[in-house]
Amino acid sequence: MNMKKIHKENNTWKIDTSPVKKLIKYRYIFLAGMILAFVFYSLFITQQLTNTYDGLWLGSLLSAGEWEISLGRWMLIYLDRLHLGMQTEPIATCAVLAFILAGSILIVDMFRLRGTLSWLVPASVMTSTIVTCIASYRYTSISYALCMFLSVAAVWFLMAKTLGHIRYILSTASLVCALGIYQADISITAVLMIFAFIMMLLEKRDPKEIWRFVIEAVIVIVVGCIVYRIIAVLHMQLLDIAAADYMGADDLSVMSMIISLPKTIIKCYQHFYRFFLTDGFFWFNVFQRFWPFKYIFAGFMLLIVIMRLFRLAKDRRFISLGLVIAALAVLPIACDLSLIFAPETTNYMLQQTFGVFMVFPCVLCLLNDRGGEPEKAAASLSDGGAAAGGKKRNFAKGIFVFLAVFFIHGNALQCNRDIMAMYEGRNATRAMMERMVDELMRKGLLSRDRQYAIMGSPADNKTLFVTTDLFDRVNAYARYGKFWNEANAMNMSYKGLTRDISVNMPIVDNDTWNALHGLDEVKSMQAFPAEGSIKEVNGVIVIKLAYD
Repeated sequence: MNMKKIHKENNTWKIDTSPVKKLIKYRYIFLAGMILAFVFYSLFITQQLTNTYDGLWLGSLLSAGEWEISLGRWMLIYLDRLHLGMQTEPIATCAVLAFILAGSILIVDMFRLRGTLSWLVPASVMTSTIVTCIASYRYTSISYALCMFLSVAAVWFLMAKTLGHIRYILSTASLVCALGIYQADISITAVLMIFAFIMMLLEKRDPKEIWRFVIEAVIVIVVGCIVYRIIAVLHMQLLDIAAADYMGADDLSVMSMIISLPKTIIKCYQHFYRFFLTDGFFWFNVFQRFWPFKYIFAGFMLLIVIMRLFRLAKDRRFISLGLVIAALAVLPIACDLSLIFAPETTNYMLQQTFGVFMVFPCVLCLLNDRGGEPEKAAASLSDGGAAAGGKKRNFAKGIFVFLAVFFIHGNALQCNRDIMAMYEGRNATRAMMERMVDELMRKGLLSRDRQYAIMGSPADNKTLFVTTDLFDRVNAYARYGKFWNEANAMNMSYKGLTRDISVNMPIVDNDTWNALHGLDEVKSMQAFPAEGSIKEVNGVIVIKLAYD
């Protein structure tokens, strides 16, 4: 999990293994975390669940190619060839969990967490619905999890002074590779850098050391982005591939980013507010359905921040106080830093929000105090209570632990809801598809020499698609059977479904689907299984599974 420092001494090369030895002490957290995560994801793994988008469309076997290059995700083509494009269970999800858990342990190490916090922070990361979302895109799940690890490692390397000057190269290389996998995860690096800066201020570090870190962090991000962009452009030019028009990537330029900056910054703050304080923007905690939760959750994090700000004010460290406030003020921009590079982004999806998810575990890290005069409640958490004395301190510790565990528990339940929704939706969708195939066989219309156009999402069929009420309280990716109502998405979805139920039903092309979809004859058809829901139109077998 670690790079090794090599240095020359007395004309012989020696390897400094201190970083490796330092991380070995977290083996119990890693082993316990993997066991619990494997149990938690057992249904997901054994049922080989995917989301209702690309996970369904592409399945488990895929090697990155021109499309990924056109998106600037050039690193995927090399990673896919390492495992021959196979992302099968249980290896895929176990690898996802291992990379993300390892990344969370790097956070524990870089902030020098001890005792209760060293367990709570990894737990808060592992119970994020973003982990379930990443795992559900099985064809890229391993690579996306590695991207999270590399995004964290970029900061960890930068703070690993024992590595000497090589840490700059390792930090930049980690960020470049992470960007080459999935650009949105640069927000993870940015958020961790901000909280590292805040922790240095709280710990009364030497001002020179603090500002040196700020300069180093800015240089790593700037150089990393430039190197990444150069490599991306080289891949496109050498392979003669044009940039995709996905989210405006083909028109991206420095000038367009600068012109869009005011609008983009406003969008960052809007997303930050909506994520934490708007119901249903994304479901990250099962208790979001109860209106007081958002205020309790936001209040908990705000209380921790105010507690640290109050300590700075009490110690009359007003410069540090102002800098911490300034850092927190730009935090929403760091959480959505990828929007700066893709200002035309309109379809904001859960997998883009890992930086926002990182705010909660990073705020928990603020309870740690390894320098200066220990704050009472923080000390009781950071050292497991050994240094704490008195009923008040133990009470404070209990309140913080209880609330943190309560929120983590809610996160875990929401992950479980997403998994159960995928399971229920997949079963209902497959049952409907099998019933449709039976009807085609009964009518003598099933043949590989015919073409088929399937209209409507299975989830919109009120007769045959039956699930529990949790289906409406999960994230969009987990609503298996609810498809985007446009030709390309519909066709790819039904190609994935016919593949999964092992039926050879050639699906029409997108132009044909659009032409049929606009016909009055098709619009007037009844939804399956009603009579007239299957008919031949212009030489194509049209099946109307549900109304649009």
